[in-house]
Amino acid sequence: MDYQLLPADDRPQVLEDKSTKDIQRGSDRLSWAAIFVCIICTAINLLSTWSQSSSRPYTFPSATSFISTRGMTRKDIDRLRRPSQFIGLDKIHRNVTQTSDTKSFVNFPMFMAHIDASQPYKVSKPRKGVQTSIGTVYPELSNMLASSSVSTILQFRALDYGMELCELGITIPMIDNAHPLVLPSSPIRIYNIDHKKPLYADSLSYNNRPRRGELIGEPFLERNSTWNHTFTCLRDEIYTFEVACKDFQTGECILKWTQDKDHGSFPAILMTQFSTI
Repeated sequence: MDYQLLPADDRPQVLEDKSTKDIQRGSDRLSWAAIFVCIICTAINLLSTWSQSSSRPYTFPSATSFISTRGMTRKDIDRLRRPSQFIGLDKIHRNVTQTSDTKSFVNFPMFMAHIDASQPYKVSKPRKGVQTSIGTVYPELSNMLASSSVSTILQFRALDYGMELCELGITIPMIDNAHPLVLPSSPIRIYNIDHKKPLYADSLSYNNRPRRGELIGEPFLERNSTWNHTFTCLRDEIYTFEVACKDFQTGECILKWTQDKDHGSFPAILMTQFSTI
């Protein structure tokens, strides 16, 4: 029996190989295009983040800490809602007992800055911070200053639950200290200011100062002297005061000290809070 060879025809295989190569080549192009688009988007995001952080250098935390890449300034944080940390404590039954040991704590000024009538648009210079391994640390020293044209604006925030009896006080020690202390030869004036929002040293000036309210005291400050003013205060409320010389005073008035948290041996103006429950 004779066998005959079939004709060899590999054209379909060649066409199939060519089609596979074309598909693979197209897939490679798409992959490279996607990578290129990702690189462009990443570069745009980095440039946007850098421009935002460079235009607003004083952000807390850093601009890159937020999804919006905008960052938050201290003013942004102050605008946030401050929910109560003591929900329901007023509904707890307490056994009311008389005790002579009244609970209290010292509240330091959260804000202390000067305004100058002779330079109505002048604002205070921002405090310089010290760079440390945990971030920027600002000194706790503050300057009290009052003169014929300069006065000091202070703010306190009432803290904690059930501590709603407050006492604004000034203490002048007998001993000398390392910081200069200058006392006027006549009484000073202390005003209450009805301003419940935070103030900022880099924007406060005599021209835009909050309006003076009630005169709450005219203490004569001398060595080994104290002065205080008691008032009711609400938790988380801000209380603003102004320390100034008398408006009608003809003589030179200078009040000056450096305030430290070591208030036992240094001059200080503080707010003490006492328990009301």
